Amino acid sequence: CRYFILIDDIWSVSAWELVRSALPVNDNGSRIITTTRIEAVAKSCCTGIAAQMYQAKPLSHEDSQRLFFKRLFLSGDDCHPDLRKVSDDILKKCCGLPLAIISIAGLLANRSKAVEVWVNVLRSIAAAVDKDSPIDKMKRILLLSYVDLPHHLKSCLLYLSVFPEDYPIDCRQLILLWVAEGLIPGQDRESMEQLGRSYLNELINRSLVQPTKVGGHGATVKQCRVHDVILEFIVSKAVEDNFVTIWNGNGFSKNYSSNKIRRLSIQKDISSQAEEIAKTIKNGAQIRSINIFGSNSVLVNKHATEFLNSQVLRVLNIEGEVGECSLGNVKSLGQLKFLRIDNNSSAIMFPEDIEKLQHLETLDVRWQCLEKIPASIIRLQKLVRLHVDRLVRLPDGIRNLQALEELSRIDL
Repeated sequence: CRYFILIDDIWSVSAWELVRSALPVNDNGSRIITTTRIEAVAKSCCTGIAAQMYQAKPLSHEDSQRLFFKRLFLSGDDCHPDLRKVSDDILKKCCGLPLAIISIAGLLANRSKAVEVWVNVLRSIAAAVDKDSPIDKMKRILLLSYVDLPHHLKSCLLYLSVFPEDYPIDCRQLILLWVAEGLIPGQDRESMEQLGRSYLNELINRSLVQPTKVGGHGATVKQCRVHDVILEFIVSKAVEDNFVTIWNGNGFSKNYSSNKIRRLSIQKDISSQAEEIAKTIKNGAQIRSINIFGSNSVLVNKHATEFLNSQVLRVLNIEGEVGECSLGNVKSLGQLKFLRIDNNSSAIMFPEDIEKLQHLETLDVRWQCLEKIPASIIRLQKLVRLHVDRLVRLPDGIRNLQALEELSRIDL
């Protein structure tokens, strides 16, 4: 066989060796291209007769200008002559780093196109990046973009740290999570969701979030992602501020303390530490949200009672292979607003007295091998969204729920 494979952003030599061991070795002209930010990993990838290592170079001044002006104007010709000199000085501070250029352009996109405004931004950059390495300069430029955000956007940006690297984020789901977490001010649900959409658009406009899927005519961004380097920065700030506690396969983030967890994100398989983490969750009296990704059937199957024990939990979002799951204790989560379980492999069992979730607004179990929804669901007075498979039997009177606006019956 002959193959051509591109592997992006390898983080360790061991990861590369694991991938390489799975590929057939032959003389049929196969090619592998890898990218990494770590020189030792790049050298490890460069084995074999035809192996070559290319070190990416900074953008030229002309290419830097083209990228910068494309973000702020239709073309460089539309830039006022008075801004040319200060823009050149700004680009020198960015050292040809594309992400730094885009971040500063995103910051300036929300400012007046006046010389004195751009000069002030230049002074801030100069104070932040002088005498740093290129990577340090880029991180400090990202810090400037973060500091420039109003408080409400900082919280919404930090929330993106709950998602794993390269995770495709559903924009509607993200906004509903923001609302459930209390990050969007207001009382009227519809206006809060519209405000959340405007927050997301502003983060996209500032180049801190990348749109990856757009609806018809480019009107609405449906899916987005966060650049790896920006996500690293967001995670570091979120951990520093104790905004989120993360399990990423190598242990908890450095802010870990069982009695101080506010938001918990489990981003890797934790089978070997499931019991320990379950105890952590049980003792976490202040946990407001739990997001679980990946294959974590041991945690969900055997220890559901532990993580369904918080009296202040607002969000429970489980995605991945979790096997059979009993939600018998979910009825005690009186503050729960958002419940989503994406598990297409096994069954989920709902308690008959689910009506005790009187604050529940979103119930998303569209991927479950679920036969029926308990009849008591019709007494959930704040339930706005219900997503289930089309074969799920719904109780009579479900459509009479006054708050229910969205009932999705998905054919899987």
